[in-house]
Amino acid sequence: MFKAIQKWFLKSMWPEIRKMLEGFLLDLIKSIFQEFKEYIEKNGEQQRNKAKEKAKEAEQKAKEATNPVEAMKYRAREEAFNEMYEELRLSHDKMSNELDELKTKFNKSTEKKINTLSAENVFENTGNGIDIKYNPMLLPPDEE
Repeated sequence: MFKAIQKWFLKSMWPEIRKMLEGFLLDLIKSIFQEFKEYIEKNGEQQRNKAKEKAKEAEQKAKEATNPVEAMKYRAREEAFNEMYEELRLSHDKMSNELDELKTKFNKSTEKKINTLSAENVFENTGNGIDIKYNPMLLPPDEE
């Protein structure tokens, strides 16, 4: 009887459990990366807004300057803050793309590990029944 149940479990239930586990892990990865990306976007937007604001202040001071030397000094500051804004934008875009690539890499690695995860990695037959193995390294190691 036990062998029949074990065979049924491995054939019918284990693939479904593995799909659920994969979905859970992929959702977890998605949530973590989304939170991190939102944090980076918010922080980057604040920095860019600050640079844009400083550029506008410098532009206004250049317009209000009483002599050409002072106006030139403020126009140089304006240009520097505009360059800072653009560098921050480019840096943010690069970081966002790298984060997307890393997420894709994590997803593929997780899918591969889940697909190679067998019931034998998770359960053990103790003779008195089936127990869940306590193994912090449950998933097989990455193969490089």
